[in-house]
Amino acid sequence: MKVKTRIRRSVRAISPVISVLLMIAIAVAAALITYAWIMGYMGGTTTKVGKAVQIQSTAKNAADNKLMVYVQNVGQGPVTISSVYVDDVLRAFTPDPNFADNNLPEGKTASLKVDYVVPDGGQVKVKVVTTDGTFVEAKTFPGSGGIVRYRKQITFSDTPGVIVGTQPEFPVLISISGDTDIGGSTGSSGGSADGDHIYFTDTDGTTKLNHEIESFTVSSGAASMVAWVRVPSLTAGKVIYIYYGSDVPGGQQNPTGVWDSNYKGVWHLGEGSGTTSYDSTSNNNDGTLTSTTWQTGKVGNSLGFSGGTSNLDLGSRPSLSMTTAVTVESWINTATVVGYNRIFVHSSLAASPWNEYCLCQADNYIQFEMETSGSPAAVKTTTAHTTGTWYHVVGVYDGSNIRIYLNGAQSGSPTAKSGTITNYNDQSNIGFDTQHALTWNGRLDEIRVSNIARSADWIQTEYNNQNSPGTFFSVGAETPV
Repeated sequence: MKVKTRIRRSVRAISPVISVLLMIAIAVAAALITYAWIMGYMGGTTTKVGKAVQIQSTAKNAADNKLMVYVQNVGQGPVTISSVYVDDVLRAFTPDPNFADNNLPEGKTASLKVDYVVPDGGQVKVKVVTTDGTFVEAKTFPGSGGIVRYRKQITFSDTPGVIVGTQPEFPVLISISGDTDIGGSTGSSGGSADGDHIYFTDTDGTTKLNHEIESFTVSSGAASMVAWVRVPSLTAGKVIYIYYGSDVPGGQQNPTGVWDSNYKGVWHLGEGSGTTSYDSTSNNNDGTLTSTTWQTGKVGNSLGFSGGTSNLDLGSRPSLSMTTAVTVESWINTATVVGYNRIFVHSSLAASPWNEYCLCQADNYIQFEMETSGSPAAVKTTTAHTTGTWYHVVGVYDGSNIRIYLNGAQSGSPTAKSGTITNYNDQSNIGFDTQHALTWNGRLDEIRVSNIARSADWIQTEYNNQNSPGTFFSVGAETPV
């Protein structure tokens, strides 16, 4: 019994020593793991699963010599950047306006402007910390050059009648020509030559707006751009911003996000080459071209039709079949005012009652036709159009009447019409009718189809914007950010 007692006492005496050794071993192992993880970031690679960030590069802001740090989320899920240290000193920083509340989505890179003036050629140690404790350190050499991001203020006209009322979720045309600031910062000498490093924000300078670039060119350092920007609430005097610069990450566009869910087809006809014309909405109602030519349009390029089999064939498109309302619109420039020809037709038949809905030419007038319950009706412009001139034409059915608009204003009186729109088939064509070989002769641009009746104020604002973008908005001076 005494032996057993001594053994127990020996065990009790050794236990504290073992405990201390185990604690030391665990601490050393944890330190090695943490060191290896941090060194993995400093070496530019990491295999960490979960929350993780990485410093991609640093630079000196050319405007004020402040430190720019570019941090990428290389882990899984979003992270929130909480603090930045330079040489172990906590520094204030300006968040990337592209990411609200410093919240950085997976795979995205944020541009942080740190309140630290970098000496020429100075070496600094930077640490970026997230709210969950993930951090990365790197020794950097910003040098004396610099990458900077710029912005310009876009102010919409407050002249009465230019923007009519308040237009929600409005796709605004932003057309800019020969801008040497944007060309120098995003063109071949500064960044992307296709406008991929451009984005727009709302009035707060932070909320990003969906946009689509139809065309972007840089010539001799001057940029020309045709873009569509979805403004949540367009009013007279409204302000938004365009941001650009070679430090802006690519892939800023979201074309389908520009067009609200009521748009079932938007064809800019601006490709300029190839045999396909693309629908910008999420419906993907793309068309195949036959015997057509790319020509100068009202907005960017347009599509030229020359009679015969000249055609933009959309094929079978169920999303273009309407029920209770429809709006069809186009810019037209006719080469001849003689005859009956198609601009846009859906659900065409070989015999009466002919079609579901159609925007067409009747000699030197434009006519909107549609049918409910197999009963046709039509409304025609009261003002004649001439050859070689651009006109904006819109046909609308609201469940009670059909109307036609010419250059932003209703033309003539509405025609009473009610009932459910008749659908015979899902075939659609632009500039041609396969059933009757009725071909538009001239140019067409910016064709759109909606499953609602667009308002008179919307149509007037739309015409003013596209007809004269130079008086619809103004662009301010360049400001570094």
